[in-house]
Amino acid sequence: MALRHPKSVRPRHVMPPALVAYVAISVASSVWRRSVLPASLGLSPYAIVLAMATAATAPSLDDRSAAPLLPVAFAAMHLGWGLGFWEGLMHELKAGKA
Repeated sequence: MALRHPKSVRPRHVMPPALVAYVAISVASSVWRRSVLPASLGLSPYAIVLAMATAATAPSLDDRSAAPLLPVAFAAMHLGWGLGFWEGLMHELKAGKA
């Protein structure tokens, strides 16, 4: 959609793909340095944002026992969206459409 309708793209649309790239770079840096520190430091801001979003959203849940699953749901949504964006872009580039 971003390639077909570039004027419709907003910053919030590119944040999940940026997150996926950021996570990949953090993990690759940890592998390269043979240390978990780069990934830990790199992923900490996202973990803090997940905690804040969970705290803001949990009170509005009908079933409060589902609150511990909110960070997993948010991360799955963001990472799924981001991975899907990159997969779609790679597909378009491979097909020569981008």
